[in-house]
Amino acid sequence: MGLLPLGVTFALIVHGRSISISRDYEELDLDRQLKLINKPPLKTIHTDGYIVDCIDINKQPAFDNPLLKNHKIQLKPSFEVTSTKSTRLSSIGIEEDLCPNGTVPIRRTTKDDLIRVKQLSHMNDGILNKDIPGRHYAGVNLKIEENRRYFAIKGIIDVYNLPVQNADQITGAYIYLQNGGSVNDKNVIMVGWEDPETNNWWVRLENKNLGYYPGILFSNLAYAKLGGWTGMTSTPRGIPSPPMGSGHFPDNNLLRSCYIRQMNFQTDTRKNLGPTNYQYAVASTDNPNCFGVQYQGYNDDIQGYAMLFGGPGGNCGE
Repeated sequence: MGLLPLGVTFALIVHGRSISISRDYEELDLDRQLKLINKPPLKTIHTDGYIVDCIDINKQPAFDNPLLKNHKIQLKPSFEVTSTKSTRLSSIGIEEDLCPNGTVPIRRTTKDDLIRVKQLSHMNDGILNKDIPGRHYAGVNLKIEENRRYFAIKGIIDVYNLPVQNADQITGAYIYLQNGGSVNDKNVIMVGWEDPETNNWWVRLENKNLGYYPGILFSNLAYAKLGGWTGMTSTPRGIPSPPMGSGHFPDNNLLRSCYIRQMNFQTDTRKNLGPTNYQYAVASTDNPNCFGVQYQGYNDDIQGYAMLFGGPGGNCGE
């Protein structure tokens, strides 16, 4: 599944140690995958620690998916997006105008990237699966109601660079929508807006359209039945859990605790709604000794509907 970028810069940076694989056939398989993923660039940008290739917008890797063989790129949503004021600026990495018109900036994939993804795929049965040993959550989840459908979710996430003991650990924060209860038909995206005419799910950052997930890629996501804003950690058995958020428990201090603010979502009315306490959303943590969540509803114009979450982790029953 791939996000179709529209010419704005967006890079996913994976941190962790380098791991080598010595078997020749695995090396050959990695080389084959790299040739398929990394398309011939029209321009290459060397930035801090990685390489960004400017790829023809019609030849980006997402089109390797056979379901997108005849897909026509949608350059903007077919719905009107209401801008939201924000006092926070985002650092994306490189300037948008460094790539020529008609191309999109895509970070070049390396062998180490493929190895890390392979490792994570072995330890993850879905990033939001709460039944995996060593997985912990603290956040606010939208209520599941029989006739309620969700079409959008958003929020501003506070980000900290927390330490992890090894490359098998994860600590992060997610805004997500999900549909389908069975393992074989569960569709999840981390953040997005659905397009009512095309069923494409759009992703935006700082009021800019990053791109969209084409609706044809999903088997069960014409709408979502649940969603939320959550911190998450994951660790292998026998290793203490990494910290979450800022590493501190929520304590009413946005300068100390990690937060997600301007929390909104949309139902069938397509109007932005706040997750009012008890009516639409429930705050929960699976291990209050290690992680906490504090949600009080609407605070002010800057925070909007906001929550504080996180904790130091440690020995959490792994």
